[in-house]
Amino acid sequence: MNRVLAMLAMVVALLTSVASVRAQPAEGPRTSPTGWVVTPSFSVAEEYDDNVFVSSTNPQNDFITRFTPGLQLGYRSEPFTLLVGGSFDAEIYAKNTELSDVANRKRAGLTFKYLPYRLLTLGLDVTYLETNTPSELVPTTGLQIGRTKATELNVTPSATYQLTAIDALSASYSYIFDTFEGGTDNTTQRVKLGYTRQLTALDAGAINYRLHVFENEGSSVTTITNTPTLAWTRQLTPNTVLALEGGPRFVTDDPVNSGSIKPEAHGRIEHTFQWAKVALDYVRSEAVVVGRPGKVELESATGLVEVEPVKLLKIRFEPGYYRTFEGVDPTAKVYGFLLSALYPINSWLSTRLNYRFAHQDQSGDTLNHNIVTLSLDAIYPLRILP
Repeated sequence: MNRVLAMLAMVVALLTSVASVRAQPAEGPRTSPTGWVVTPSFSVAEEYDDNVFVSSTNPQNDFITRFTPGLQLGYRSEPFTLLVGGSFDAEIYAKNTELSDVANRKRAGLTFKYLPYRLLTLGLDVTYLETNTPSELVPTTGLQIGRTKATELNVTPSATYQLTAIDALSASYSYIFDTFEGGTDNTTQRVKLGYTRQLTALDAGAINYRLHVFENEGSSVTTITNTPTLAWTRQLTPNTVLALEGGPRFVTDDPVNSGSIKPEAHGRIEHTFQWAKVALDYVRSEAVVVGRPGKVELESATGLVEVEPVKLLKIRFEPGYYRTFEGVDPTAKVYGFLLSALYPINSWLSTRLNYRFAHQDQSGDTLNHNIVTLSLDAIYPLRILP
C-alpha cells in the first residue's frame, strides 16, 4: 500500500511540475552540439510488475524502484562522428529483495560515422546488453521468457554509396552473439546488400539480398538462409506512404527445414493526420530466440496510433500479434500492446508513463504479463571543446 501511495504521489508531483512549466520557455540545449561533447543522463522510475519471474503457474508481483545513470562522450561533426557510452540499472525490489542489485542491467555502445567524401558513408555500430529479463533481447517476437541472466553483443559495420542522384548502394555485416544462463549460446552472422533507385517522384524501388548464418554452442549444425527480395515504396498521398518487400528464403543445413523455401515478406502503410499518425505493419520472416538452438519462423502484425491531444504531450498505442513456430519449442502466440505517454517538461527533462500487456499461449500453457512504469528522464548534451 505504501508503494501505491508513493507512486500516486509521484504522479501528482510530476503533473504539478508539468503544469508549472507549460507557460515557461524551455531551457537548456535545443540541438545536439558539434565538436567534443559529453552527454550525461539520469532516469528514475517506479515500476509495477505483476509477474516478475515470468511464470505461468506462480506469478508474483512486485514494485521496483529503478535508477539509471548514463554517460556518452565523443566527437560529433558532419563528416566524422565517434561516440561511446554506457549506462546501468540499479533496482530495488519491495517484496523479492533478493532480486535487488546495483547493476541488474548493463549497457554499452559505440557509434562511428565517417564521410570520406560526400557520396560515401561508412559506419560502425556496437551495442552490448546484459540483463536478467531476456525478453528484452527478442522484442520482434513478443515472447515472454523466464527471468535469468542473458547477454547480447551486436557489431555492425556498414557502408552506403550514392551512385547518382537517384541510385544508391548499401552493404552491412552484423555479428550477433547471445548468451543465456542455463541455455544455448547463439551466434548469428548477417550480410545485407541493397540497391535502391528513385523510380519516379512518388516511387522508389530496391533489390536486396540477405545471408543469415546461425550457429549454436555445442552443435555442429549450421543453418544458412539466402533471401533475395524486391521492395517498392509509394507515396500514395502527401500524408500516406505504402512500403512492400518480399521474396523467397532458401533454407539449407537446417535439421528440420533443410532444402525448403520459406516466404519473406514485409508490408507497412502509414498515414499522418494533423494531430495524429497511424500505421499498420506485417512481417513474415525468421528470428533467433535467445537461449534456444537454431532459428524460428516468425509472423507478426503490429499497429501504431500516435496522437498529440495537447501541445507536446504524445500518446502512443502499439498493439501487436506475434507467432513463432517451426523451432525446438512448440508454436507460441503472443497478443499484447504498449500504451505510453510522453511529455517533455523542457528540452532536457521529460516524464513518461508506460503500460505493457502480453498474453502468451504455448501448447495450452497461458501466461499474462502486465508492467506499469512511471519515469522521469534527464539528458543534457554539453560541448566541452570546439
